Amino acid sequence: MYSRRRQVFVTTYPVTLTVTDDIGQSSSTELIVSVNNTPPEVEITSIPDEALYPVGIDTTYVLTASVTDGEHQAN
Repeated sequence: MYSRRRQVFVTTYPVTLTVTDDIGQSSSTELIVSVNNTPPEVEITSIPDEALYPVGIDTTYVLTASVTDGEHQAN
């Protein structure tokens, strides 16, 4: 867990991702990237510490976590 206190100046950048396929069709999406923000605190809420899983076979697990940081609400 990150505990060192310091003043943080969050810088945000709007970014656009555009992909184009071989026949010229494209799609774009935009989002905000934040840098210099506080590190997140993550709590894995799905698999208990003592859980075992089989080795050598494909296994699917549904994973969940709670993530928070100084700039965002819990999700």
